[in-house]
Amino acid sequence: MRIRATDERQRLWDDLEDATGHARTSQALDDAARLYVELRGDTTAVPTGRVEQLIRAAASAAGVTGGRHGRSWPPTANDDGRRPVTTVAGRRRQR
Repeated sequence: MRIRATDERQRLWDDLEDATGHARTSQALDDAARLYVELRGDTTAVPTGRVEQLIRAAASAAGVTGGRHGRSWPPTANDDGRRPVTTVAGRRRQR
């Protein structure tokens, strides 16, 4: 396979070589492709990528969408049923 080396691509490949520590563009591209497939997933070899696994783990631990008690953000109601409102000064008051 031949890929035309435009100025932009050459700069990108040079950066990729630096980032991967490889002296050859082909080795750097191989590493980048492997890493992308591992992170992205949705392939026969890697059905669930690392990014999806991390998001699922964070969501199940209530770190992304659940808040500290598994609630969604923004909060719709407090325990007593009143909805929190943020004022212009940033202080919370109850509705």
